[in-house]
Amino acid sequence: MINKYDVIHNIYGAWRFFRFDLSATQYFQSTLENFWKSFFAALIILPAIIVLRIIFLITAPDEYLINNTKYIALVFIIDYTYQWIIFPLVMFYFTDVIHRKDSYITYIVVRNWSQVIQTTIFFPAAMIYLLNSSNNFNLGVYFLIGAYLINWAYEWFIARSTLNVSSVLAAVIVIMSTIISLSIAAVSQSFIISN
Repeated sequence: MINKYDVIHNIYGAWRFFRFDLSATQYFQSTLENFWKSFFAALIILPAIIVLRIIFLITAPDEYLINNTKYIALVFIIDYTYQWIIFPLVMFYFTDVIHRKDSYITYIVVRNWSQVIQTTIFFPAAMIYLLNSSNNFNLGVYFLIGAYLINWAYEWFIARSTLNVSSVLAAVIVIMSTIISLSIAAVSQSFIISN
């Protein structure tokens, strides 16, 4: 069972990674128990995700609004679950291919907890973007791009330092993560629009 100390300790460790601190690995234990505990981060950021999804629906084009709310909520729940499952599953096999299987747990633990920091960065940018989506000139686009760039650099550093891989391979991992995330989101969107 995870406790308050575990949460604070791991988020602080994730913050140290955000500051490009190579010693931040010391805040994470590479155990199977901590691996499963790290998915608790999904519950921590869930309220922020729910707020963004609600605002998205309020500002969404008409094609979203023809579906009932329960159906959309179900699609979003499945989408969110897959966002937390698919990439770790892909990395389980990918770390074997790149001969970094011994670092897999550490990487996933750090990456999962980093989602709290990433959401803290992404949330205000996404709010600005969504609330200004009806404007011809949406300043939020620049905030959103900036948030993505910061988070990609953050993910790159985590992959580079926890897996001990080259800069190029770390970048490939970030690209994989982004493609998987966007693909899941695109499938979810297609289910909502086509229903």
